[in-house]
Amino acid sequence: MERDFREDSEKMIRLTRKAAECGDPEAQYRLAQFHEDGIRVERDVEQAIFWYRKAAWQDYGPAVEKCRELGVDLDVPMMDREAIRQYLQCRIYPLGYLERYKYTVICTSYEGKWILSKHRKRNTWETQGGHIESGETPLACAKRELFEESGIQDADLYPVCDYWGFDLQSCSNGVVFLAVVYTLGQLPQSEMKEIGVFDILPSELTYPQTSPRLYAGAEKLLEKMSKEKAERIK
Repeated sequence: MERDFREDSEKMIRLTRKAAECGDPEAQYRLAQFHEDGIRVERDVEQAIFWYRKAAWQDYGPAVEKCRELGVDLDVPMMDREAIRQYLQCRIYPLGYLERYKYTVICTSYEGKWILSKHRKRNTWETQGGHIESGETPLACAKRELFEESGIQDADLYPVCDYWGFDLQSCSNGVVFLAVVYTLGQLPQSEMKEIGVFDILPSELTYPQTSPRLYAGAEKLLEKMSKEKAERIK
């Protein structure tokens, strides 16, 4: 009975999340309640506020009242894309949980080091990755973005987890991949101006609140793969 209740709850949460992401204010309000109460899902106040605010922006009465109760500012000024990157946060989910994806992120490992890219418009470092094109699978997108933003083709890619990214204004779903690189390539002409190889993540990150969490998941998978390989060799 407990297992059936848990599975039914998970299904309901997924359906509610889908509807919320499609803009249904009632679903946004319910999802916010789930995260605020912490009964059916892990308690997450930041995520609750995000969804309350989204519903309130559509003049959904209960959400407007809830935002007033919590002291949530509904007059947050719109920020440009570059300025808001530092506010991007994420939540991690098991592979396949979110079902629909807009982006891929690639955490790229080469000889025990991390490879990051630097955009021509920025002086900070970031993962490779980007928007999944129409008809493209997440894996195909990851391979394409890895080459376009680092020049790397000789690599194996492994899915790590789903992620939900959000800032003060918007949200999106994506898949995180680990790229295990065998040979470096030449960076093609693209929006990236260079790549860097690091023992640990640099402090100058384009997404300082998000990248460390995604890399932590990729590092766990990399360690697991290394242990399994060592066991096979024995």
